[in-house]
Amino acid sequence: MKNTFVLVAVLTLLLGSGLTAYGGPTNTGLHEVPLLKQVDVPIIADGKQIGSMKLAPGSLVSVVSVQADGIMVTRGEGTPFKVSKDVIAPDALTSTLATPTPQPVAIPVQATPSPTPPSSNQAANTASPTPTNKPAIDPKLAEWDAGPIKGALLDIARFRWWAPSGIKNLRGVMVLIPGRNGDGRGLTGDKNWQQFATDMQLALVGCNFYGEKDHFTYQHDPTGDVAKAINEAVEKLAIQNGYTDLKSPALVFWGHSAGSIVSQAYLKRYPERVLAAVNLKGPVGPGETTPAKNAIPYLIVVGAKDKPDWVKGALANYETGKKGGAVWTLALSPNEGHEGGKSQPLMLAFLRSVLNQRLGPVISNQNSFASSSSPKRLSNSEGWLGDTSTYDIGAQSNFHGTRSTATWLPDETTAKEWQAFLRGN
Repeated sequence: MKNTFVLVAVLTLLLGSGLTAYGGPTNTGLHEVPLLKQVDVPIIADGKQIGSMKLAPGSLVSVVSVQADGIMVTRGEGTPFKVSKDVIAPDALTSTLATPTPQPVAIPVQATPSPTPPSSNQAANTASPTPTNKPAIDPKLAEWDAGPIKGALLDIARFRWWAPSGIKNLRGVMVLIPGRNGDGRGLTGDKNWQQFATDMQLALVGCNFYGEKDHFTYQHDPTGDVAKAINEAVEKLAIQNGYTDLKSPALVFWGHSAGSIVSQAYLKRYPERVLAAVNLKGPVGPGETTPAKNAIPYLIVVGAKDKPDWVKGALANYETGKKGGAVWTLALSPNEGHEGGKSQPLMLAFLRSVLNQRLGPVISNQNSFASSSSPKRLSNSEGWLGDTSTYDIGAQSNFHGTRSTATWLPDETTAKEWQAFLRGN
C-alpha cells in the first residue's frame, strides 16, 4: 500500500514538472483503440526512461504507426512508445488506419492495479476482449458521467452504453466492471460481448471507476452509493438512447478482480435485479452469502496460481454458498493466476444457458422472449455436474464423479466448455 502511494506521488511530481508519463490522457488527434492485454507504459524524464507503470486491458491508446516489430502508440502528447502487435485486435487496427476518427475520451493514469490495497501488486486484466470500432449509436449519447461520488470516495464514475440495432424491446442490461481503477468502457466494443448482447437482447454498459486516494471503499460499497450510481447510469443511458420504457431493468454482471467485488456487493444489495453474474478472479469470490444471492446463477472463475489468500477466500465463500443450495458454478483453473485468462467462451456459454432457462429462449425474428416477465428460479438439483478434481462431467442422473465435491453446471454445453477450459483445450 505504501509503495502504491509512493508511485502515485512520483507520477504527480513528474507530470507536474513537465515530464512525460505515457499513461496520461490520450492524444485526441488520433483514433483510440482498447488494449487486449496489460502493457508497461514508460515514464520519461529528460529523454530517458526512469520507470514504468501498468496500463490495464480495456484502456484506450492512440495508434501512431505500425512497424514490422510492433505498433507505436501514445497515451499523451509526448513521444510514442512501442507495444507488441498482439495487444491490439487486428480488426480494430485495420479500422483505425482506414478511418482515423478522433474520439476525445480519456481515462486517468493508473498505477499497478489490484483489488485490495493491503496486498496489491497485480494488474486488473479483462477477459481478452476483441474490440470493434463500429458504434451502433451516437457516441455523444453513449456516455454518462456520474461525477465524483463522495460516499464511495470515487473521483471518477463514468459509463458507456452500447445496444444492438434493430431491437426495440431490450430485456435487460449487462454491466461490465474491470479491475481496480480500470476503465471498462472499451469492453462495450468487444465483438463477443456485442454478439452475446444481440442474441440475448441486452444492452451493454461499461464502467470506469477511479479513486486516487482510496480504491478500497468503492469496491465494497458500504454506503450503497456505487450500486445507486450503476442503477442511475443504466436508466439515464437508456433514456438518452431512446429506450424510455427500460426502467429498473434486469441486470447481468461481469466483473474482474476489484470489479467482481463491486458486482458481488451489488448482488447482495439488489438481488432481485440480477439475472446472472460472472465473477472473474475476485479476491473474495462470490462474497458473503444470503438466500436471495444464492438464487442468482453465478459463475466463479478462480486462478489456482493467484495470491493464496485470495484463492482461499474465494473458495471458502463458494463452499458456503454451495452448502446453502446456491446455483453457483466454480471453475478453478490450475494454470492461471490473476490475469483475465481464457475463460470467455465458458462465460458466454454459462450466461446463454442460464438466461435462456430463466427468461426462455429468444424467438427468432421477434423482439421478445418466450417467457413471462418473472424470471424462473433455477435449482442445483437439475442440470449437469462437474468433478472439480478430474473434470469429468455428466447429467445429474448419470454423473459418475464425486458428488460431494462436484460443482453445478446449468447444461451440457456449459459443462463441455467448463471441461475444455479447465483441461486447457
